[in-house]
Amino acid sequence: MSVAPEISSNLRRVDYEGRTIWLLGTAHVSSESVSEVQRAIAELKPDAVCIELCQSRYDALTDPERWQKLDIFKVFREGKALFLLANLAIGAYQRRIGKELGVEPGAELIAAAEAAKEVNAAISLVDRDIHITLKRTWSTIGFRQKMTLLGAILESLVVTESVSAEQIEQLKDGGDLPDMMEAFATALPEVTEPLIFERDRYMVDKIRDTPGQTIVAVVGAAHVPGMLKNFETKVDREALERIPPPSPWLGALKWVIPAVILGAFY
Repeated sequence: MSVAPEISSNLRRVDYEGRTIWLLGTAHVSSESVSEVQRAIAELKPDAVCIELCQSRYDALTDPERWQKLDIFKVFREGKALFLLANLAIGAYQRRIGKELGVEPGAELIAAAEAAKEVNAAISLVDRDIHITLKRTWSTIGFRQKMTLLGAILESLVVTESVSAEQIEQLKDGGDLPDMMEAFATALPEVTEPLIFERDRYMVDKIRDTPGQTIVAVVGAAHVPGMLKNFETKVDREALERIPPPSPWLGALKWVIPAVILGAFY
């Protein structure tokens, strides 16, 4: 592994089976991360750019009118209420920071896709579907922890604590400002495996399967250490995509979560 400081101190090189893979760790609300992504892709001119997004999250970032078209009752019927609630929380958290800093949430991920098109690189969305991640996370915790997690989500929707640009940049250097998913993992250690570590392995395997001699992967900085450890690890992606059976607490919560979501919209 090596670093390319002339491009970015957050860029890590992995030589894998005769190919060169660059991992670029970013903060999801950072103007500097946007510049680093654009600079890295323009200078390295990769064959492919891998992005820490699934199709659902990519669609959410690229469709600014998604809330106007949302059928909330259809969401409940399809069992996606937890996804919607988490998406509201993550969006609120990142929008609050982005408003202070003048940066749209996920701007560096969209910048990666646009920069890839400029150098004719293939685009690969390498993150696990967020519905699967949330359902696997939800299944690992008991009723009390579920209540704690819902409380953390609610708090993220209403907290007004100010965040500086310097704190945002510290995120990429292992600083003490976690993004929403890392914050949940810190509050509830039980969810670290499905929320963070499983995704580290999943994204590594998707990157390894991406065609191309030179690849740039744009991921949240919190994932880089775990991903670097797993490049020689065999990964069973089918097992990581398996949705556990419904929790026995699900019936008790099926009306709580929609109520919380409606309150969040209000």
